[in-house]
Amino acid sequence: MEDRMFALIGSNIQYSKSKEWFDKQSIRYDVIDASSVYEALYKVKEGGYNGFNVTTPYKEEIIPLLHYSDSRSVNCVVVLPDGRRIGTSFDGPALFKTLMDLNPPNGLCAILGNGGVLPAILPFLAINRPVHVYARRPKMGEQPLENFNADDYAVIVNTIPFTANLQLNFNNTKPFTYYDLNYADHRLLEQAKANPMCVSCSDGIPMLETQAAMSLDWWKDILNNKKFSK
Repeated sequence: MEDRMFALIGSNIQYSKSKEWFDKQSIRYDVIDASSVYEALYKVKEGGYNGFNVTTPYKEEIIPLLHYSDSRSVNCVVVLPDGRRIGTSFDGPALFKTLMDLNPPNGLCAILGNGGVLPAILPFLAINRPVHVYARRPKMGEQPLENFNADDYAVIVNTIPFTANLQLNFNNTKPFTYYDLNYADHRLLEQAKANPMCVSCSDGIPMLETQAAMSLDWWKDILNNKKFSK
């Protein structure tokens, strides 16, 4: 993979730690901060990148611009030698694996936020427990964020960006696990840990590193075989 190049595309992503992980693997990996998904794809093409990860806010926007995708929320794309862009997502598998590593208690799960990552993680979190979604602008089947009561849930997963300055009351009187996909701000994580009922918690770094490893394995598999069946 020494002669191949990869990247992360998104907007306002200077805080990202993805490059640090790939640098440790001696993989060429750049951060492409773009004001639109079209600008990002132009830079990917001009730079000759062989694959890229996708983050906020382009996980859903990029799908119509791919030749094939098996996910409604894409976080990983490979660029085939013929120029076709193939998308998938490792957000769900990575979150589920690292959440299970925390040994969360049994019970309901709440997801806070309905942004681009939600379609990828919701099916995985619902594998072994009921899930409720709370959002600032709820869609059908979701609930207003102001109705969220932490004490109702054994697992709380926050996907709302730290820039939103989310305020939560961890009033839990029963054991719970808190998983915050943010890693640039630990304010809510520290508040959750301060509750003695918090049995485990994590920021988004384990998920980031796990999905990065999954992405790299997928890129290697497809690019080394130089074929894709779709």
